[in-house]
Amino acid sequence: MVAVSSNQKLMVDAILIKKELSSVDRSFAISEFKAFLMRDSIAKKYLNSKKINPRSKEFKRIVSAVRSKLRRAHSMFGVGNRSLDYLRFADELSELASLTHLKNVSKKILIAHASSSERVEDYQVFYKWIISKIPKLQTVLDLGAGLHPFSLVYLTKSKLQGMSYTAVDINNSEKELLELLFSKLALFYDGFEGNSKILNLTNSKDIKLLGSLKSVDLALMLKLTDHLDRGNGHKQTEKVLNAVAASFVLISFPTVTRSGKPMRYPQRKWVELLCKRLEYTVEKFETSNELFYLVQK
Repeated sequence: MVAVSSNQKLMVDAILIKKELSSVDRSFAISEFKAFLMRDSIAKKYLNSKKINPRSKEFKRIVSAVRSKLRRAHSMFGVGNRSLDYLRFADELSELASLTHLKNVSKKILIAHASSSERVEDYQVFYKWIISKIPKLQTVLDLGAGLHPFSLVYLTKSKLQGMSYTAVDINNSEKELLELLFSKLALFYDGFEGNSKILNLTNSKDIKLLGSLKSVDLALMLKLTDHLDRGNGHKQTEKVLNAVAASFVLISFPTVTRSGKPMRYPQRKWVELLCKRLEYTVEKFETSNELFYLVQK
């Protein structure tokens, strides 16, 4: 556990008291909180004073700002009521007994999740392109997975049989749903194995743990690098890219804003420059609202 002062503990407790953030890994919340303090001198000065008051305007401002950061980094439902949707989907997954039902529920879950909902119309094209580049895809490591593993229902039976899939995220908020998904996929597809792990990829210790995982055919880093780098260059992405034992790494970025408008500069030239320096090959692919870089190590 990351060391914190009594004032910092008070603040972090206030940040995580919200039910929607209760499953966020505390170490991750602390690292996000400390990163915020590094950027905000007024907040840092306030925390170092002896006038900490949970009712004060500055206390509430800091709590609100860090919660906002956690919500963006934390892979949670972004459409509708998360708590009600989560419980309903968990019940449906538990009770379903057919592959058709699994596919229908999986697609509803993808639509209900903010990030994956933007990709729903393109999943078939997405997987078709991946398989064209990695025909013998058998092992996948999904970094910052969220609920993306539910898109596996778009793959064919021949690809899912015998597949090993590991979902990695910073918290356990979707762990129950993912375990239900993996158990159902194992029921319908012989040899399928799925599991989930908690790693904070902004933490050096966890990056070392990442490097100790078994080698895979493909590692996914979908819309992840902005959360890793947080506007401070691309060193963290580089560390993860170097650490992960994968033949291919797929990195993606949105090409439209949250309001649906096209971004002025959607290309990420730095990815190509980074790969050139590391002597990795890279290939681009684009869907209606997302840009992908397939890196071969």
